[in-house]
Amino acid sequence: MGYREGIFQCSDSGVLRQFLCAVCLDVVSDPVITSCQHIFCADCFRGDKCPSCRHARVTIKPLNDAVPALYRMLSNLSVVCPNAGDGMHPGCLPSPASDTQPSPDLSDQPSSSSPTSRQQQQQQQQQRSKKKRKGNGGDNVTLPPLLSGDGEEGGRGAVGCAWRGTYADLERHLGLHCPARWVECDICGEQVIAAHLPEHNVSQAASHVALLQTRLQALQPVDRQISSLRRWLESTEPCCCCEEAAERIDVLGRKLAGLEEVQEQLRDIQEKVDSVTEHQRSAQERTRRPFTWECRLQRAAEVLRECGVGEQINTPSFAVMGHDGFKIRITPKCKTGYVGVYLQPPAGMSAKLKYRLIVGSSGMVKCTRHCHIFTRDDTLAGKAWGCGTFCSAQCLQQLLLDADGSLRIAVEVTSVQLIEAMRSARGTEVQFTMPLPLTHSTPT
Repeated sequence: MGYREGIFQCSDSGVLRQFLCAVCLDVVSDPVITSCQHIFCADCFRGDKCPSCRHARVTIKPLNDAVPALYRMLSNLSVVCPNAGDGMHPGCLPSPASDTQPSPDLSDQPSSSSPTSRQQQQQQQQQRSKKKRKGNGGDNVTLPPLLSGDGEEGGRGAVGCAWRGTYADLERHLGLHCPARWVECDICGEQVIAAHLPEHNVSQAASHVALLQTRLQALQPVDRQISSLRRWLESTEPCCCCEEAAERIDVLGRKLAGLEEVQEQLRDIQEKVDSVTEHQRSAQERTRRPFTWECRLQRAAEVLRECGVGEQINTPSFAVMGHDGFKIRITPKCKTGYVGVYLQPPAGMSAKLKYRLIVGSSGMVKCTRHCHIFTRDDTLAGKAWGCGTFCSAQCLQQLLLDADGSLRIAVEVTSVQLIEAMRSARGTEVQFTMPLPLTHSTPT
C-alpha cells in the first residue's frame, strides 16, 4: 500500500501523478519500476504481468537503481506525517487490528470533527478495547478501554504528529519516531500507541508485575537445576578414560551453556519486575504529593489602589504535573468591589483539577476568615476558568501583605485528570493591561 496524496505538499499535481501506483492508486511506497517503464509499490506488484499494460514476462527493479534521477525527485517531495492533526488524516497508519484490510477512501466520509463521526470513532475504540487476547502467561487478558472524549473512561485523547520532512525520511519516521505509531509492550505484548506507552505501563503496572512474577516462578526450577549441575561438576572425580571424560565434559558444557542463557533471562525478568515496581511506587508518590506554584505581587497596596476597574495582571505561564501553559490571572478591582484571582488553563485544554487558590501568607490564610479561599473540583472546558475572590477592604488587604509589601498568590494542585487535549485554531491569551510587578518561585 502507498501513501495518500493528501500528505504531500506539492503545488504541481502533474509531478505527483507520475508516482501513483496503478494498483492501490496512492503514491508509491518502496517503489519499483518494470521493464515497460511503469511504477508500482513493491507490495502491490504480483506475478510477472504488468497491471497497467498487461505486458507478460516483465522484470522489475528498484526505482533507485533503475532511474536514480526520478527517485531523487520523489525523495525530495515535501510531506507531512500521515498521523498529523487529530490522527484521522486520510494517510494515517492503520491500527494493528485493521492492518490486513485496505485503507478506506475518506474523501466522502463525514468530518472527524462532527458529533456523529466522533461517536462512531469512540464506539469503534471501545469495541476494540473489549476484545480479549491470549497473554504470554497463558491467561486471558482484557485490553484496557481507550479513553473516550468525555473522559468518563479516563481516556486518552487522539495523538497527532506535527512532523514535516521529505519522502526519503517518511518511512523511518513512521517506523521509529512517530508518536502515533503502534508499538508492542515488551511485557504483556499489547499493541498501544507509542505516546500512550508510559500511561499503559502505569495503568497496567499491577498486571505487569503479576505476569513477570509468573515467569520468574516458572524459571526458578531451572535456576535450581543450574546450581545443582554446577555443584555436581565441581564434585565429580576424574574419569579413568580420557575420551569418555572429554565426551562427558563436552555434553555437560553444552547443557551448562543453555542453562546459563536461561539464568540470564531470569535476571532480566527480575530487573523488569523491580523496574515496574519502582515506577509504580514513584507514580503513587507523585499522585499523593501536591504541586504548589506561587508568585508575589510587588507593591501590592499601590497596585490595588491605583489600577482601574477590570484591569488584569497575568502571571508567567507554568507547568502543572507535566501540562504547560497554566497562568494565574489577578483582577485587583472587580465590578463587585472584590479582588479576583483566577486559574487560567492552557488554551484548548479540557481537564478535571483538584486545586486550591491561596492569597496571602499561609498563616494569615488560616486565621483570617475574611479571606475566602476558592477550593473545589472544577471541570475546565474551553474558556471556563476556576476563580476565587477575597474582600477588598483596605484594612483586610493590609493584613494579607508581607513585611516587604508584597502579596503572596499561590495555587496548590493535588490532581490533574486530562479529559481531552484539543488543538485550538485561535488562542485565548489575555494581554497585559498594566506593568507586571511580579516575581515567582520555583514549583515544589
